[in-house]
Amino acid sequence: MQSIPNVPLPGHNIQLLLRDTEAFSGHVRDIIVFWVFPGASNQVDMPGTPPMGDISSHVTITTKTFLRYTQLKALLSSIRRFYSNIKVIIADDSFEPEHMTKEHIEQYFMPPAQPFSRVSDLQVGGTVQGNQFYFSILYEEGEEMEGGCLHRKSKKKFSSLPGYPQCSLTSGVVNFFLARTDAVQKVGFDPKLQRVAHSEFFMDGLGSLLVATCNHVSIGHQRKQNQSKYHHFRYPARSDAEFKLRLYFFKNHLKCIKYG
Repeated sequence: MQSIPNVPLPGHNIQLLLRDTEAFSGHVRDIIVFWVFPGASNQVDMPGTPPMGDISSHVTITTKTFLRYTQLKALLSSIRRFYSNIKVIIADDSFEPEHMTKEHIEQYFMPPAQPFSRVSDLQVGGTVQGNQFYFSILYEEGEEMEGGCLHRKSKKKFSSLPGYPQCSLTSGVVNFFLARTDAVQKVGFDPKLQRVAHSEFFMDGLGSLLVATCNHVSIGHQRKQNQSKYHHFRYPARSDAEFKLRLYFFKNHLKCIKYG
């Protein structure tokens, strides 16, 4: 704790105080005290039991499939190479569902072509880790009437994660990640976003999710195939992007979202 005794700080100077930190953490706040007032303390958080057992008893894999059973089977085969008994939950909104009946698999059928938010209750959703794609999100405050701006910058990291030199803190990662269920549920998936809501999930979690990317973890992408029926639903129209801008203006008072 640092103190600067007996230094006059007129009101108009207080708002100009700046402080640089050596390490980034989304959950740490600095407190500058100029006057002391009596106050009340909050209750401490309830302690929890540390995890015990192997990874299969603490992690559930969830995936949403739509018209891509070939890719789903390749994913399941890859998972079973390393984790023979880990539970996999499949949210299936295909037009003609194909049953996956192997052990440690739960498959839930939904009406066709559902947005990702419809399966948010099934998500294992905190600390989030991924690789190959990560980005920072910076908020720039704007005028009172117009609103501020969000800047999403690819391949941008903050400080290293203490105790894990191969990992760095960031704002968002590839849409394949390990996360705490309670943390993701606090953010949730916006049901108004029908097709693409990857970056938007981390935008909504800015300031509450603690996200890290690790360079010793790699996630491979399957070879793309010509699936015209799937692509018709996968890639949204221009009107979808325009709707997002209107949504975030009213939702978070943003006048713009910039990608770089």
